[in-house]
Amino acid sequence: MARKEWAEHVTTCKLRGAKCRHCGTVVREAFRSLAEHEGRCPSQKAECPNAGCSVLYQRGEMNLHRAVCEQEQVACLCPGCDGRPLRKDMGAHLLATHMSAAAELLQSAYARINAVEAAQDSEQRHVAAQDSEQRHVAPSPTSWVFNWRADGWGHGSFMSETHDFGG
Repeated sequence: MARKEWAEHVTTCKLRGAKCRHCGTVVREAFRSLAEHEGRCPSQKAECPNAGCSVLYQRGEMNLHRAVCEQEQVACLCPGCDGRPLRKDMGAHLLATHMSAAAELLQSAYARINAVEAAQDSEQRHVAAQDSEQRHVAPSPTSWVFNWRADGWGHGSFMSETHDFGG
């Protein structure tokens, strides 16, 4: 190629390298693959695909945004529910769809707890009554005999006392 044609060739050659305007990567065969690269470049800014969200993120980080995007449709948190509300509407969905069932479950649980507590109270009163009856039974009398002796008082210095306790 002639030197005088080089300047034109560098700007029009289909095999020349070109930098991606998003990430700066030099792409060979610029005219053939630069457009393809830029179309899928992870550094290219892209708008969130969810309707109502206009946040711009790099294409490679879009999944991070979608994991918290308020406009993303998400599966209901309740097992067996096929609902797919927007993340921002999950609370309203749970209240409208599942709270009445939850309230019924809670009422049933409270009723069972109250029944168990009542049975425990009744049992405690019964046991307390039995204890009280057993305490009012007169104990059998207990007697003790103490024999004692004082040394040095001479022959026959021996004394005995009887004490009755509890009778």
